[in-house]
Amino acid sequence: MNIPSTGVTSIYVELYSYDKNSMQNLLATNIKAGRLPENSNEIAISTMNIDSEDINLAKEKYEIGDKFIFESGEFSKEYTIVGILNSSKYDKSSITESIHGAITYMDESENTNESIVDIYVSNTHIQNVYNTAEEIIKTLNISSDNISYNEELLNYSLVSNSEFKNSFYLVGITLILIVVIASFILIFTTLSITLNSRKKEFGTLRSIGCTKNK
Repeated sequence: MNIPSTGVTSIYVELYSYDKNSMQNLLATNIKAGRLPENSNEIAISTMNIDSEDINLAKEKYEIGDKFIFESGEFSKEYTIVGILNSSKYDKSSITESIHGAITYMDESENTNESIVDIYVSNTHIQNVYNTAEEIIKTLNISSDNISYNEELLNYSLVSNSEFKNSFYLVGITLILIVVIASFILIFTTLSITLNSRKKEFGTLRSIGCTKNK
């Protein structure tokens, strides 16, 4: 939704709907004030001002309890603002545009065959995430391009297939090789010093007439 602005910055509100589980697992800690939407007539909007709970959209200022009309193309619906988000992954701020992420409750009865739905899947055992993804691809008969991962979490758990993991292992292998080579050099140097010392000792004994038997 594009909100008319008198300045050079265009202001947008991008609205996304989540089901109850997704809200509780993904967004519960992101509420700055109020609460999460509990039905498809409620909305929560992010504010880009960390010191304020007000939502400033161009000349309009919204607070919890206010009505907000969302319009996009032929779609138009009035929502009640019930919550303010600290931020959302949809937020964007630049000189030319400002995007506020907004969320509402997903009413599955309103979904159509043309609806775009993202599904979030969590694994009890994180190391099985890629096996689960393969099962989803086969079951739903979809392309692997339609699946994305929480790379930050996977990298932290060292189960990611990303370049970060490969680089991490490369650094680890390099360090191990350095330690092995350094240990070999240290052992070789120590033995060489010991052998040279014994050679000098044997040479001294031979010089005073000692034989091999003695």
